Amino acid sequence: MFNVLYAQTKRFRDENNFQMMPNAFDSPIYHKYIMSRLESAMIDSNRKYHNLIVSSGSGVTISALAKRFFELGGKNIFTICVSSERTVRKEVVKKLGSDQSITIIKSEFNFNNMMPQYSTPFPCNEMWDKKAWHWLEHNISSIPKGNTLFWNLGGHYGF
Repeated sequence: MFNVLYAQTKRFRDENNFQMMPNAFDSPIYHKYIMSRLESAMIDSNRKYHNLIVSSGSGVTISALAKRFFELGGKNIFTICVSSERTVRKEVVKKLGSDQSITIIKSEFNFNNMMPQYSTPFPCNEMWDKKAWHWLEHNISSIPKGNTLFWNLGGHYGF
């Protein structure tokens, strides 16, 4: 039954130019938007960044960020994933052809763990960015030399 419903939903999606979850942001419009935001941040800061630290889930956002980061001369990306490393790697390879220069690290914290006892020096999303900041604080000595950009996907989760 699931296969029948899934096939019908895919057909409806294709006929109406919709997108199915779980990769709701996997569209050219989003990719272009996230790449332009990264470019603006890098240019506006007037710095050359060698390293990018960012959280990831499905791999969609990190793929768009990575494409533009490397085009602008970036060297290394460290992504702390709250899903599975395999999921992120698969999406990155699909979009970029390789995951070379991208280090995918499984978060030690579950996605739903909002880490209430841990605080960050800026507003960040508890499901995503807080885990990446925690990883960075504990692993900063392992980051290659050069300017490092921490990409904050969002602010505090509101509920």
